[in-house]
Amino acid sequence: NKAFLKQLEAKHAARGSIRVLHAKLMGRLAINLADGIIENAGICLDRLSGQPRIPGSAVKGAARHAAWTEWKESGESDATRRLLERVFGPDAGVAGKGAVCFLPAIAENEARLVVDVATVHHRKYYSGKMDAAKDDENPVPNFFPAVEEGAEFAFPIVLNGLDDDPVLLDAAARWLRIALEENGIGAKTAAGYGWFSNNDETKEKEAADAAKAEAERSVRRDAEPDPAIMEAIEAKKNGQNQKFLELC
Repeated sequence: NKAFLKQLEAKHAARGSIRVLHAKLMGRLAINLADGIIENAGICLDRLSGQPRIPGSAVKGAARHAAWTEWKESGESDATRRLLERVFGPDAGVAGKGAVCFLPAIAENEARLVVDVATVHHRKYYSGKMDAAKDDENPVPNFFPAVEEGAEFAFPIVLNGLDDDPVLLDAAARWLRIALEENGIGAKTAAGYGWFSNNDETKEKEAADAAKAEAERSVRRDAEPDPAIMEAIEAKKNGQNQKFLELC
């Protein structure tokens, strides 16, 4: 996956037409639960590596939802609406496409798969077979696959050549970041699934902390006496002591 990202970034680097967001999963991720049981058993997996991935359609949908929310909160401003359509394309039913492609998000570390469970306590009530939810039904556990908390994903977005304005990448990245950190992605987001943190900021903080720790170690090393000098001083002292003993 890392090799693929490097190749992808190298291909688009000259035009500045790519942006890769890095995010860390802060809760479990349930993605493509409605997939066929034969193909992926209710989760989206990469066909080559077998690692979990997030489809580009899901990434784009989450970012578009964040964009529409911003448009609504802006009083449905014309400027935001035009920017939105340039990034994602026009509304359904109108021919055309947006200038930004949202590629599948791929795992950057060992994204561990786990078996999760959702237990239905009132199956007959929810299926319309009972008028009221009573406490005399047996719970029915439903097991499903999920990605464990702590997985790190890379979210590449690229300009497709329709419009090379870098402002579009900036807007798409901002909306995607809002979607990941404030709304979540995938199923069961209201229950805490699919939420991400800004791994770019985390990595920058970790790098800054590591640099600070190394600087402190360097200061301590500079403050400590040179072992070679201390050895020479000790040898000289031993020599002086020996001469004193000979005189005695």
